[in-house]
Amino acid sequence: MFPTSSRQTDPPGSLIDGDGGDCGGGAGRRWSGAALEAELDRLAALMKEPAGRDLVMLFCGSSADDALLLLAALRAGHAAAPFDHDLPAGRRRDLVAAYRPLWLFQRAQEGEEPPPGYAAHPMPMPMPVGGLRGWRRLGGAEPTIHPDLAVLLSTSGTLGSPRTARLSRRGLAANARSAAAALRIAPGDVAAGHLRLSYAFGLSILLSHLAAGAAVAMTGQGMMGRGLWDMLRREGCTTLPCVPAQAAMLCRLDPGRLKLPALRRIVQAGGRAAPDHLARLHGFCASRGGGREGDQNGGLFVMYGQTEAGPRIAVLPPEEFPRRPGSAGRAIDGCRLAVVGPDGAPLPPGTAGQVVVHGPGVMMGYAAGRGDLADGDRLGGRLETGDRGHLDADGFLHLAGRAGRIAKPCGHRIDLEELEGLALAGRPAGSGLVAAVDGGDRVVLFLEAAAMEEVRSWPDRLAAEYGHPSSVFAVRPVASLPLTGRGKIDYARLRAWLEEGLEEGLEEMP
Repeated sequence: MFPTSSRQTDPPGSLIDGDGGDCGGGAGRRWSGAALEAELDRLAALMKEPAGRDLVMLFCGSSADDALLLLAALRAGHAAAPFDHDLPAGRRRDLVAAYRPLWLFQRAQEGEEPPPGYAAHPMPMPMPVGGLRGWRRLGGAEPTIHPDLAVLLSTSGTLGSPRTARLSRRGLAANARSAAAALRIAPGDVAAGHLRLSYAFGLSILLSHLAAGAAVAMTGQGMMGRGLWDMLRREGCTTLPCVPAQAAMLCRLDPGRLKLPALRRIVQAGGRAAPDHLARLHGFCASRGGGREGDQNGGLFVMYGQTEAGPRIAVLPPEEFPRRPGSAGRAIDGCRLAVVGPDGAPLPPGTAGQVVVHGPGVMMGYAAGRGDLADGDRLGGRLETGDRGHLDADGFLHLAGRAGRIAKPCGHRIDLEELEGLALAGRPAGSGLVAAVDGGDRVVLFLEAAAMEEVRSWPDRLAAEYGHPSSVFAVRPVASLPLTGRGKIDYARLRAWLEEGLEEGLEEMP
């Protein structure tokens, strides 16, 4: 998967510049097979370091050049640290200071100076990339990094701090191959690479398709513009990944009316999507033949994962979707799932506890700075996920929320993810997203596109469900929920709204 030379055992995949055709109306740049190998070898040679392997940090999005740089860094034997390209300048400087990478690539603002201890270094690219700059560290060598370390990824809970998950080369490769098998990716498939490479799901889509000899069309276009759909049609994309908020957008747009003749596989991950959204997407894929008994290539695949697990853990194949509503699926090859009690002992099927995953993709541990990069494997392939759930008799996982997302208004314990699930299931088909936030003395439930009658009814409905006073629940309508760069609900922003008195972005309550 991440060879240090042009020799490898995986079939050569293809990388497509999905935005390259926008200027002239034709297909974008494409690197297939030997051409991709040669381009990665060329870029890797430019990053080679006589002193040995080091760290390459990329503030990136989801462009083809971002993917080439990341893959070339791994090809050169370095470890790669992709972060969101739209992080504030101060946050970028903090990350550079914490990890001291050898190479630093980012789309710098005009007039922005290199960070202290770095100098501009022209990095020849396949073609000019607007604003992309390469900076190289000055001075002597930094502490070495562990030979197994391949990628540092921030998690959804650590976006405001330098903490990252340390993923191994062997683990990433094993996870990519298992994910490819679970998704039944074939060499003729083309995935829409619209998720950022700093996000574990986006990186997994890239690596799993390349591992299967398939293609990935990288693009910076989002779902709400025409550019993404034009690219899917132009490049013949067969696979579209989405997080819950994007699944909701796709349902609003109605995939059947988007005229995407090649699309037959949708992969949903990144959290729990609304049941009616999943049902509609499953029906769309089934109308294309995907997910029917005997069809091995298409359908709706619901996946469960965590960045710390490398990242894919389980998949619910399309033929199981009607039979196991709400399930997160069964462990992918090489992974083993267990549900344990407070004493760490495995619990029998049907009994809820903490979800534990065993497998080669499990991270080596966390890092908060350069000094942690020399550490070896601290977890031994075992991860306590922090998720709660149970396994059924056939080994399919059913999640019941995060251990950490608990509110206790007035002493009443409420699982926020469970509440969100109830709200999603209790809303009319096609409704928007929901989000529950701890408001201290109450739980605040945000509802997208809610009629006032629906808003007024929810406190009493939740009070009856939980057996708590209705005053424990506050319901607020919003035109749209704020999303992070990864397409997930921005809970930090919602908490800020609460602290600001529910003024920003909220509709007036009666």
